[in-house]
Amino acid sequence: MIGSPEVNKVIRKILSPTLKENGFNKVNTRNNWC
Repeated sequence: MIGSPEVNKVIRKILSPTLKENGFNKVNTRNNWC
C-alpha cells in the first residue's frame, strides 16, 4: 500500500482505538502499510 506520511496520519486517527485494543504499536502500523 501507499506509505506516505499523510496516509499514515489518517490510519492512526482511524485505527488508533482498534490498534490499542489489539495491542499493536504505531511503528507496527507503519511497517505493515509501508
